[in-house]
Amino acid sequence: MSFPVWESQNSTRFDCARDCRSKLTCLSYSYSTYLEECLMFQHDSETAPEYLKSQNGYVFYDMVNRDVKRQDYTGICKNNHKCLNGGSCRNDCSQQGFYCVCADGFRGEFCEKTFENDLLLVDSLLVPASRGTTIFTFNNALYLFVGGFYDSDPGTVEAPTSVFKNNNVTNRFELFQELTNTGVTLKLTNFVLMGRQYVFVSTYQAFGGSRVTQSHLFVYENETDSFEVHQTFTTYGVWGAYTLRTTGGDFFMFLANHNGNSYNENSEIYRWHPRYEKFFKVQDIATYGVCSSQIFELDGEVYLALPFYYSATSGYSVSSQLWKQSSTYDNYIGCYEDQSTRALSGDTYSDSSGMTIQTCIDFCRELDYPYAGLQAGSSCFCGDDNYDVYNVKSDGECSTRCSGNNGLYCGGSWRNSVYSVSSSWSSVQDLPDTNVAGTTGALYFNHSGVDYLVMVHHQDGSSCTQDTIIFALNSEDGQFEEHQKLSVMYCAIDAQIFKVRIFVLD
Repeated sequence: MSFPVWESQNSTRFDCARDCRSKLTCLSYSYSTYLEECLMFQHDSETAPEYLKSQNGYVFYDMVNRDVKRQDYTGICKNNHKCLNGGSCRNDCSQQGFYCVCADGFRGEFCEKTFENDLLLVDSLLVPASRGTTIFTFNNALYLFVGGFYDSDPGTVEAPTSVFKNNNVTNRFELFQELTNTGVTLKLTNFVLMGRQYVFVSTYQAFGGSRVTQSHLFVYENETDSFEVHQTFTTYGVWGAYTLRTTGGDFFMFLANHNGNSYNENSEIYRWHPRYEKFFKVQDIATYGVCSSQIFELDGEVYLALPFYYSATSGYSVSSQLWKQSSTYDNYIGCYEDQSTRALSGDTYSDSSGMTIQTCIDFCRELDYPYAGLQAGSSCFCGDDNYDVYNVKSDGECSTRCSGNNGLYCGGSWRNSVYSVSSSWSSVQDLPDTNVAGTTGALYFNHSGVDYLVMVHHQDGSSCTQDTIIFALNSEDGQFEEHQKLSVMYCAIDAQIFKVRIFVLD
C-alpha cells in the first residue's frame, strides 16, 4: 500500500489541486468530498497502485498528461486538449477542467502567443527580505545591489546588503560581494562622480537597535575590485538619499531623516567638493517624518520638494513644503574657538581695510573649500569640517567689526565666525491640501512645457483611501497650484515616471 506524501483536512477540491501543482514532486491526488480530505502522492496514473485509483469515497486525479488510451486515466487532459506550441496539459478544478504549462517563449491561456516586447523571467535571486534595490552599469559591467532588511521571519537575523554582478557569458547575475553592518536598509542610491562609481546605502536603523545610526557611502575601488566605505554619515531613521547635478556643475545630496519614533527631525543638505572628494553639510532643514523627496532644477534654480508624513504637534495634518536654494551666501554656522594649530587649516589671507563676509566666502568658495572663517575683523581662513575641533562659543565672542564693512561682524580674537560657502535654503511654499493625510512621496516632471509636482498621500491614521495630488506651476507667481486629484489610492507610498511621461503609484 502507498501512503500519501502530503495530506490536508478541511480543504476544497480546488485547494487540493492548487496545493499539488505548487509541489514539484506531486503527480496525483485523491479527494474525498464527504471528508473534505486531500491526499497527495508522488505517483502518476501509470505508476500509482490500483488501490489509490479505486479508494471508496475518493476520486483520483492525475496531474500529468499520459497515454489517452488508458481507461484508468481520469481528467479532461485525456481528450484533445487545446494546449498549443508544445504546451503541456494539466488537470485542475476550474470550470474548463485544465490549464496549460507553456514551453519557453510562449504564453497565453493555450500557449497561443509568443513573447514580443513582454517581460520574461530570466533569473531568480535568493536573497533575504529587502526593501531597496539599485542597478547600474559601470566599467562595462552590470551591477545589482539588493539592500538587506532582515534575514528570517520575524526578522531575528541581520541581513547583509548583497551585490550581484552580471556574468556576460551566462547572462545571469552572480553574487559579487556582501556589504555587512548596513543595518536595516531602506533605499540605495547610485551615482558617478569624477569617474568613480558610488552607492549610498541608507540605513533606516541599526539592526535590533536605534534609528540614530550610521549610513555609508560606498565607492568601487579598482585595486581591490570591490565596493569599499568611502564616507560615513550619522542618520536618524533615514528614508533615503536624493541627489541632483545642477547645470552649473554642483552636486547636491539630501538625506531625508524620517526617524519613525520621533518624527520632528532635522534633515540635511550636502554638497560634493572635488578638492576633498567628499560631501560636506550645507544646512539642516526642519522636517516632519519626511519620506521620498525630490530635488530638482527649474529655470536654473534648485528646489527641494519635501513630503511630510507626521508631525509631533499636528499629527498627519502637516503640510508638505517646497524649499529653494537662495542666491545669497549668508549661511552662518556659528562662532568657534581657534588655536595656533588652525581649525581651518587651508588657504588664508588678511585685509586690514577691505575684509567683508562675502569677500572671504568668495575666496574660499573659489578654491573649493566647504567652509570659511573670519577672525579678528581682517583675517580669512578656509577649511573643512574640522572647524569645530575646539570649543563652540557664543556669538557675542565673535563681535569684532569687519575691516571692510563696519556694520558686520568678522569673528574675534582667536574666534572664527564660520560660514558655509554654499548658499542657504529656505521654504518658499506650503503645498495646498497636503495636510489632509500623511504624505510619503514627491515627484517632479515636465510635460509639454508645463512643470508638475506629484504629492502622494499614504494614510491619515484611520484610512488608506486618499487622494494623490498633481500640482502645476503657475509661471506668473512661481507657485504650484492644484491641477488634478487621483482618487482612491489605497495606501500609495511613492510615484515614478517613465519615458512615456506616465507615472505609476506603488
